[in-house]
Amino acid sequence: MKPINYHTHLEFSYFKYLNRPREKDFVSWLKKIISFKFLVKDELRILSIKKILKEYKDYYFWNIQTFTENEKILKILKRPNIKNFFEFIGLDENIAKLRFEKYIKIAKKYNFYLSAHAPYSVNPKYIKLIYKNTPIFKIHAAESKEEVDFLLGKKNSMYELFKNIGVLGNFTPPEKRPIEYLYELGVLSPKTYLVHCVHITEKEAYLIKKTGAKVILCPRSNYYLNVGKPPFDLFKKYNIPIFLGTDSLASNDDLNLYNEKKFSKKLIKDKL
Repeated sequence: MKPINYHTHLEFSYFKYLNRPREKDFVSWLKKIISFKFLVKDELRILSIKKILKEYKDYYFWNIQTFTENEKILKILKRPNIKNFFEFIGLDENIAKLRFEKYIKIAKKYNFYLSAHAPYSVNPKYIKLIYKNTPIFKIHAAESKEEVDFLLGKKNSMYELFKNIGVLGNFTPPEKRPIEYLYELGVLSPKTYLVHCVHITEKEAYLIKKTGAKVILCPRSNYYLNVGKPPFDLFKKYNIPIFLGTDSLASNDDLNLYNEKKFSKKLIKDKL
């Protein structure tokens, strides 16, 4: 049976050939990731994806496709060993509306699942629409303190970034923590997979358990981005199903699950 990497962005495999962005906090790193959207040519994306798939030919991937709609890339990713999620980003309702129908068509054409990026980057109306339109609902949630504070309504570095690049639009922060917010939107259920969940409270852990949602952990990525470590004690206390992913080469050394498990065990043992 192939090992399953439950969360990675194969599109970012080009960081194997570039210097990974290294910053002191999540938002500074996010700025650089956004800039690479415009700097990296599709030829490098294609080459790096092909090479990483050859290197990990014995793996099964849950892959998130984020920034490019290049048909050559989408065709490369249509493989038996890849479950693909076409990731939607759109915080402003007007921008999201223009983008949504196009994304639905692309996802259907290539037999990709539709995915919402995160509660801080997708308009609530479209988080709910995506949830209704997919049998597996996958979303990044509670990865960083900046995300939590932004959703709580604080005008922090994440707020300033979104304001400066013009994506805030008519979005109003819910003044709720990420998991509480998703619960109120009605998108937590057994078909929901929450990626990261580093910054969750005991109440939020209870809501995850209550709704039957699942959690995908990427501990090495969390460590690299200085966002903290997953609350293993809460997952154990509430018997929450957890799965393991590596995230991408933008925030990890490799996509090797053995290395991810080894690091996770060290975190639990040493309480780093």
